[in-house]
Amino acid sequence: MAEKIDAQIAFLASQGAFWIYLFLFFSSFIENLFPPYPSDVVALTGAYFIYTAQLSIALGFVMVVIGGLSSVMILYFLGRNKGVRFFQKNRGPFLNMEYLEKIKSWFGRYGEKVLLVSRFMAGIRTVIALGAGVGGVRTGKMVAYSGISFILWNLVLFSLAYLFRTNFEAVVRFIEVYSTTVLISAVLLMAGWLIYSRLRRKKPGGKQI
Repeated sequence: MAEKIDAQIAFLASQGAFWIYLFLFFSSFIENLFPPYPSDVVALTGAYFIYTAQLSIALGFVMVVIGGLSSVMILYFLGRNKGVRFFQKNRGPFLNMEYLEKIKSWFGRYGEKVLLVSRFMAGIRTVIALGAGVGGVRTGKMVAYSGISFILWNLVLFSLAYLFRTNFEAVVRFIEVYSTTVLISAVLLMAGWLIYSRLRRKKPGGKQI
């Protein structure tokens, strides 16, 4: 996967800097709408090419942040307008009523601070954005906290691309492993929570979660 992205960005670089920036924007934009698109690897590779080609790293960074934040807000308003019905019609591992209740419990316990770490939680970022809309998080706080999360996460990616530009493949592999590990951990935690909640419901006098 990384080799294909590398080849794509190399081709775009040969066509002009504008296409690299545009590619970074749309890659970050569609990642939240069509997971598991590897936007983190795209951002890493794009940053690497921007550094090596001596292009504007600030512009590349802004394109990634704005692209991702735009799609997150679409999901937020989708959750806010469609609400619980959106989760009732889905039966995926994350898009279901049980997981919605889990996300809502996170917001109930930690508040909007969940959004600050959302970009570091690969695999469930989309559900967090939807859950924020369903949970009634204020639009201003959604933009602010999600924006900070995007900035922090992409600072990590762009810094890694610069610091390890001489061993770039190792950094890409690290991010791929990190994303996969977080996703698997989320699935296992979700499965454990579902089993636990159903067992509690079966107990005499057990309170429903």
